[in-house]
Amino acid sequence: MQTVSARPPSATVCPATPAVTDSALSESSGAVAGVVRGLTELIRAHEPGAHDILLTKIVRSAGGLSRENWRIDASWRDPRGAHTRALMLMRDASGTLLDTERDREVAVLTALSGTPVPAPRVHWADPDGRFLGAPSIVMDRMPGHCDYLVLNGRAPLAERLGLASRFLDVLAQIHAVDWRARGLAASLGAPSECPSASELAHWSAIYERVKLEPHPELDYIRAWLGARAPQAEAIVLVHGDFKPGNALVEHGIVTRCVDESNAVVVEIDLMQTAIVGYADRM
Repeated sequence: MQTVSARPPSATVCPATPAVTDSALSESSGAVAGVVRGLTELIRAHEPGAHDILLTKIVRSAGGLSRENWRIDASWRDPRGAHTRALMLMRDASGTLLDTERDREVAVLTALSGTPVPAPRVHWADPDGRFLGAPSIVMDRMPGHCDYLVLNGRAPLAERLGLASRFLDVLAQIHAVDWRARGLAASLGAPSECPSASELAHWSAIYERVKLEPHPELDYIRAWLGARAPQAEAIVLVHGDFKPGNALVEHGIVTRCVDESNAVVVEIDLMQTAIVGYADRM
């Protein structure tokens, strides 16, 4: 675990180069120092008069291929008083194949505030990487842990089916969000007459851009889906990449949906039919 101070103990303002101590974290001191410098400047930019910024307990958590996840405890003072936050910094990883927008993700998370969907409060965003070197978003850290295999682990089948059902509850809560009333049409775009066909075209373009060799099975699936694109009965908000690996779970409860960067307004999310079947087969 790493402890990093953005100022010497006796200072009243942050120095230009924060001090870094304790190198127990597997990440290099340079990487940690870069996060500290960037986050310190981001706080200064968004919190007028912020000083005595202290960043501690900095840990890079396991994450997917597209994001770096950093757990950070932050405190600072400003004209409004003293502030303490348990934060999660999500920063785009180098070499990611997906090009997603932080402004879009911030809009979705903000729209989810006050709904039953378990979503964190967003504090700051660095959409172009000006401060943190890559597009980033900083939000409240929520309880729970991420386990890709939580539905086919060693827990009794009844427990896994119960958790799968709660995953479906979260999906239904996302679908129930009134995305128009919450201003998401401007951020996510007005859906076409056949949103599923538009999404298939979007992901097909990404597939063509990144593939290194032919994949006839995928080509067949794309053709099959294109010939059967349904006419939507309802256009709803969907997560876009909903799975156990994009959620936090604690004591059998889904405490947080992770990575809303692929959220769209489209037909109902097919993952809801797959997730229970996955648990039921194990």
